[in-house]
Amino acid sequence: HGSCLRNTRARLSFPVTTGVKRLNKKKNMNNKIDKWLRWLGSCENTGTIACELGNLANIRKVQRGLEEMVANNTALNKPSLFYAVEQAIYSHSVLLYIRRQVSFHKDSISLIGLVKDMYESHSHLSKDYYANCCANLHSPDERDVWKKFGEKDFEKFRDPDSDHINPEILLTLKTSLEQIDKESEPIIDRRLAHLDKRAPQSVPTYGEIEKWCDQINDIFTKLYLFLTAIHYPMLPDSGQEWKAIFECPWINIPTQEP
Repeated sequence: HGSCLRNTRARLSFPVTTGVKRLNKKKNMNNKIDKWLRWLGSCENTGTIACELGNLANIRKVQRGLEEMVANNTALNKPSLFYAVEQAIYSHSVLLYIRRQVSFHKDSISLIGLVKDMYESHSHLSKDYYANCCANLHSPDERDVWKKFGEKDFEKFRDPDSDHINPEILLTLKTSLEQIDKESEPIIDRRLAHLDKRAPQSVPTYGEIEKWCDQINDIFTKLYLFLTAIHYPMLPDSGQEWKAIFECPWINIPTQEP
């Protein structure tokens, strides 16, 4: 990836406006960019896209870890109501996380709302804006070099007929989210949000749900790059060792006196 700064999940607290605050002389442009950055947010900002997807990444990490523990331990690898309940909770919660990002509501913060607004106002995402984001991520004596790098890097996204981002890129991302919405809507609306008399015509497989999550994360990373010049893969929190709670017995079995 040709971004001006590579990021890791632990750095979501890094303010996305660091390379942006010195930019945007025009008030209306400032307002748009500022709104988009607020919507992206960080894992520490509840109610932002990054926070939602960070939580989803952690949920998926724990689920995969549980599956591995069960698969690798023959004593655990047997039918259990616990597994059935845990799997249902996982699937339902992940589907709702997906729904919040792909279902458009004008008063809600979502990935689909963000990409739709960026598509409709794509002229704000110019080569000069992106290059200055690159420059302002680095020390003053390095900024000229990094601005030139940003100008070159932006060519991958540039509209052939202007110095702005190619709107077709944003339209493709928007279409992908709309397709996920179309595919996930029946099961969510007819079984999770409501107990509809009409059964859903199709039920997504585990693999399809995981694919939707990966697509959403990929779109987030691209939008983050366009707005900040930072390559930011959405990864689970590496700072918490959640398996530690399984190192002690969960049930105290009283010992019988001889």
